[in-house]
Amino acid sequence: MNAPLPDAVRFLDVRRRLAFFLRALWDQGRDLRSFQATLKQSRPYITAMGIHLPESWRSATGETGSALYRAAVAHAAAHLTFSPPPQKRGKLRPVQVAIAGVLEDARVERLACREMPGLQRLWVRFHEAKPQGSATFQDLAVRLARALADPDYEDDNPWVMKARHAFESPDVDLADPSFVRPMASLLGNDIGQMRLQFNAKTYVVDPVYRDDNSLLWVPQPQEDDEGIPLEDEILMAQPEDGDSDEGQVLEAPGAEEIVGPKPVGAGAADEADESGLGDWLRSVPYPEWDYLVSLSRPAWCTVQETPAEPADPAAIDEITHRHESLLQRIDALIRGSELRKPRRLRRQMEGDHLDIDAVVNAMIDVRSGRTPDPRLHVRIDRHERDLSVLVLLDLSESTNDLVKGTGQKVLDLAREATVLLSAAMDRIGDRFAIHGFCSNGRNEVRYLRFKEFSMPFEDTAKARLAGMTGQLSTRMGGALRHATRLLQAQASDKKLILLITDGEPHDIDAHDPKYLQFDAKKAVEEASRAGIYTYCMSLDPKADEYVSRIFGQRNYTVMDRIERLPEKLPGLYLRLTR
Repeated sequence: MNAPLPDAVRFLDVRRRLAFFLRALWDQGRDLRSFQATLKQSRPYITAMGIHLPESWRSATGETGSALYRAAVAHAAAHLTFSPPPQKRGKLRPVQVAIAGVLEDARVERLACREMPGLQRLWVRFHEAKPQGSATFQDLAVRLARALADPDYEDDNPWVMKARHAFESPDVDLADPSFVRPMASLLGNDIGQMRLQFNAKTYVVDPVYRDDNSLLWVPQPQEDDEGIPLEDEILMAQPEDGDSDEGQVLEAPGAEEIVGPKPVGAGAADEADESGLGDWLRSVPYPEWDYLVSLSRPAWCTVQETPAEPADPAAIDEITHRHESLLQRIDALIRGSELRKPRRLRRQMEGDHLDIDAVVNAMIDVRSGRTPDPRLHVRIDRHERDLSVLVLLDLSESTNDLVKGTGQKVLDLAREATVLLSAAMDRIGDRFAIHGFCSNGRNEVRYLRFKEFSMPFEDTAKARLAGMTGQLSTRMGGALRHATRLLQAQASDKKLILLITDGEPHDIDAHDPKYLQFDAKKAVEEASRAGIYTYCMSLDPKADEYVSRIFGQRNYTVMDRIERLPEKLPGLYLRLTR
């Protein structure tokens, strides 16, 4: 280990205090580790192993090195609490990736300061940008970082002001990170129009306490220069507002109780034999979010798994026969969607053919007396879809209403749409489950499992779907938390909850309509922290206001004509998971 600089603070001297500080910030229990700073890696970074900080830090901007460590730890904790799961860069250029990092840094800090206003005083003292800087991208990025962090800072640069106004627009919901990528794309295009150079190898995130933003992106192979793109990402960003982290409550041991006969040899409830779920019932308590006091009420809502009553599966076969022409169109969509795209992996030890660029570089190294890189091959990897989908149906009493002009119930149309969607998922080969819920107060949220991930879409699942009925109310938050728990048990890379509902959350013991809406919003945020994307198909033509509050601006579709649900839902699913 190198000797620390004369006025530097060593990580080992402040590690214990930083650990307590990190624990106080949203109860983040990540390990703190040190590294020797180099020209290549001088900023903190975050990995699955913990938060990595320089082994020594000098004072900055007149502040002590200890304050710099605290600012870095607080910023990393804000990322761990409010940032979405890592996303693929896709077609973002390096300058757009850098701008996205600046915007995401500002977003998580704003959300953190909403809960802990004192953090702004800790962070803003390290912003040194001046409005009279040079006209380089590095300088504009530093000025933008201060403009978004310091409300008293004024800057006359048009690009900085444009970015600030866009970020602070009333149309931007900071709790929903989905705005960051398109905003970074537009601002990056402006940098290109300004003819400003950007060197990704020399770009450094500023101010100094901020991490290198590697946490935000999934490392992925380069795009094939012949035009073979990488598979699109399904896990879209979800709304986050960080009022509390309920994920630990969901994972608490002993949080569920098995009621009635239990399958022989079953351990935890999530490990029970899925094919025998109709023979037993389990009761699982979950918290509920009270928006009036901004607190989570522990074990406030109880989800009871209820056996699904079977009926004649011929009714489901009749649906598929009646929609045969639609199923043929869905098949054509599947065949034309390129759902399994090849990836070209460069710099491999073995592969299908030589990587010409790597071979040329190796020969240059040999002629220069350097050891060449032995990874000289290209391998074509046909990446298979690794996706698990849980279709969650609202089975409240309102689904028994007749759809005007059709003579069919809302429930009948939802069943038809689910059957057609199941046929599409079955043809693609995606793992999927079909569940439903209704409620009778906070102590009786009934949860029915019609088809499990391990079950084929055959007579047993079809009989349960045929016996589906609508009754009682719609306590959405508890059902979403239970669906999240069940989906977490799946080993898939990507996970999706697709909720189909005909109205807003309501129940007999909830008299404030916003109470259950904000609880459902919190449940969606918890699912996002667990790496699960949640999308809502609403059958209520007046749903835009409350459904956008719950799921975010881009994570729902409202069906103005309910009778078109069966033909629209499979196509929506293909677009979501392409």
